[in-house]
Amino acid sequence: MSTTVRIFAIAGAVIARSQGQQRAEDSFLMDKLPYLERWNITCTDSAATSTGAMPDHTDYVLIQVEPGKRVFYELNNSGNAITADTSSPFISDDVRVKAGPGHTLSFRDYPVT
Repeated sequence: MSTTVRIFAIAGAVIARSQGQQRAEDSFLMDKLPYLERWNITCTDSAATSTGAMPDHTDYVLIQVEPGKRVFYELNNSGNAITADTSSPFISDDVRVKAGPGHTLSFRDYPVT
């Protein structure tokens, strides 16, 4: 089995003001665009797949997992290289994770039975 994961390196968040009756709040947070880098990864349950190093000014990453799927993941700084395995934490859907320049992400498919 395999799962597609999209990863976007984001420089930070910006505060946007609500207009009219669309939202109850007067402001909300949005990802600062354009994103700094993106990866499209296909991971399997037999081996981990990793991103390249996050670019300068990365504050966090937006991870989008294929609908209905889950993946194991590991976030690595420049001093370690842990590959995702079945004892790693897992995520599904859209998740934002704090990351920085030089960090990498490792993914492995979490088979759903």
